[in-house]
Amino acid sequence: MKKILLLFLALIILQSCNSGNTTANKSIDAKLRKTISNKNDSLIAAMATSNLQIYYALESPEYKKHRQTSTIKPSDLFKKGIFKPKYSVYDEFFVTNTERYVKTEVTSKEHDYTFTFSNDKPQSYISVLKVSGHQFDSLLVITYGLTDEGWKIYAVDIFGFGNWGKSVNDYYRLAKQDDEKGYLVNAYTLARNASDLIDRDTDKKLKWNNTNEIIEYAKDLEAAIDDKYTFPIALQKIRTKPTLLRIEPRAILNHIVPTVNYYTTTSITDTVQLKREKEAIKRELKSIFKKDINFNAPIVYRAYNDPDGTGNSYYLIDKN
Repeated sequence: MKKILLLFLALIILQSCNSGNTTANKSIDAKLRKTISNKNDSLIAAMATSNLQIYYALESPEYKKHRQTSTIKPSDLFKKGIFKPKYSVYDEFFVTNTERYVKTEVTSKEHDYTFTFSNDKPQSYISVLKVSGHQFDSLLVITYGLTDEGWKIYAVDIFGFGNWGKSVNDYYRLAKQDDEKGYLVNAYTLARNASDLIDRDTDKKLKWNNTNEIIEYAKDLEAAIDDKYTFPIALQKIRTKPTLLRIEPRAILNHIVPTVNYYTTTSITDTVQLKREKEAIKRELKSIFKKDINFNAPIVYRAYNDPDGTGNSYYLIDKN
């Protein structure tokens, strides 16, 4: 019985994560960082141009097989122009571990996240690159292993990061700031955006360290709004009798801003009348929400002709 128990404990230890011997960022040897930088440049170029010869020179046989059979292809995001063919280095980790195929964790103290990988070789290099599209940013994480033929790619993963250079943690921090100022709706908008950016898949390799805190904070702010306001809200004082349906985040004007979704009998093709109506709605919002909305910051008004807030819509942007 004792032997079985010891074997069971040994299996748990083997399956648990360890951090190996990790060196991060500028503490890594400069020549090694340059070597990996050149390989990253080549990989991004290969992704953007579908250059198979570059791929073959960079990848391990294991990753080549995975790349050819996987339905998730980060390269498509570059090939289709969703991401620009350039990057900035977000973090780098050089990891040594005497054992192979061990689940290993590296933690970014500066950016507050943890990345988990299985080391195919005793020496691994994790290159975390920030790549960008029109308004969304992602982290492209490349796992290299040192082979007899030099550094080869063993995995390429992509994860949500944020918008316009701001991360999940940045939006969480900004939400806290608006909350402290009393801007409940703006705080919820930012916290909800941070929460939406977090991948709920528990098997994901990259996890923000305060994931649960962010998700719960967004829920708490939403509950606080629901306690104070009952949607839909009919604006009876306005001649066209619009109805506020909901408020949600919208990425626009290089910001995450509150979007006021409302039903109106004014045709969404009548832009002149919609602009007049928007000003009336804004006055009513100030009366209803008072200091819970920062009216000196951008707000988006989204008009629907369907009472349930579906179908075609028209956006009116209040830049303030």
